Amino acid sequence: GGESYSSGSYNYHSTVDAYNSSLTRSTAAALTEARHDLVATTVGSYALFAGGRNRSGKCSTVDVYNSSLTRSTATALSEARYWFTATTVGECALFGGGNDSSSTVDAYSSSLTRSTPTALSVGRYWLAATALGDYAFFGGGSSNNNSSVVDAYNSSLTRSTAPDLSEARCYLAATRVGEYALFGGGQGNSHSSTVDAYDFNIDFMVYKNSKYKFQNMAEEVTVTEDMKTISIPTPATGYIKFQNTTIS
Repeated sequence: GGESYSSGSYNYHSTVDAYNSSLTRSTAAALTEARHDLVATTVGSYALFAGGRNRSGKCSTVDVYNSSLTRSTATALSEARYWFTATTVGECALFGGGNDSSSTVDAYSSSLTRSTPTALSVGRYWLAATALGDYAFFGGGSSNNNSSVVDAYNSSLTRSTAPDLSEARCYLAATRVGEYALFGGGQGNSHSSTVDAYDFNIDFMVYKNSKYKFQNMAEEVTVTEDMKTISIPTPATGYIKFQNTTIS
């Protein structure tokens, strides 16, 4: 998809270029309709291209490509929109937000069944999304004002909220590196250079004489307190040996 400008007019595109793991380019079947401001993500063995704007206005089409680059269509978005964002958590592709300060989130399973989980806590557009561990994060954006809200959806599609971005802004970008979800740049009161980082830890309650060891730990730890909460960054590799104890 996309848009270009030539000879005094805007052109809408339906082209899909495909690159394999050797970086060889081919051209897959075109989108079912030429459009721009669409978004894309993957789930299971499918790539999904959703929404956007065509010459008639906003659209709800979801084009699907399998690993053989065969194109089909999934159930349309529950709401036609653009200026939204997408990411994937677990076995669900999520599409959230959009023009007209939409708060709608559409979820597609790996079998391309669509559901509509709890809406974003604040309707907004020009937001960004990424995933870390068992959570998908939707951060920032704009409605009447720029937003610092970060909504989090777990792999069961239950919504919670993470701490706000340090700076309310739209037009930002998001991605994941290692154990961090990053939200960078954007437009706040001025052009922003801020990068906010979120990590995701699993908390365990352990008791006296229990033992544990996880990645990046040189040796096994024995708990000496009556009880202790340990926070382990994900993805986690290691173990806990729980010990029965009497707490005085």
